[in-house]
Amino acid sequence: MKNGENYSVALERDSSCALIEQNRRLAEALQIQTPDLTDNKGPPKYPDTLKEFAKKVRSFAQYIHYKLKELI
Repeated sequence: MKNGENYSVALERDSSCALIEQNRRLAEALQIQTPDLTDNKGPPKYPDTLKEFAKKVRSFAQYIHYKLKELI
């Protein structure tokens, strides 16, 4: 390649690329500063205060869960 010449190459995307992009968009929408965009398996680690709140106001927690599933 000579100085000043630019080449572009299109790379094929697989399902993991799509998942990372989806996670990036979700993190951006939720204004998460340093998101972990990887495909982590297993349940998320929620603070005890959030778990206690969800137990007390179960219908609200289910509504939020439904809306987040809709978003993703």
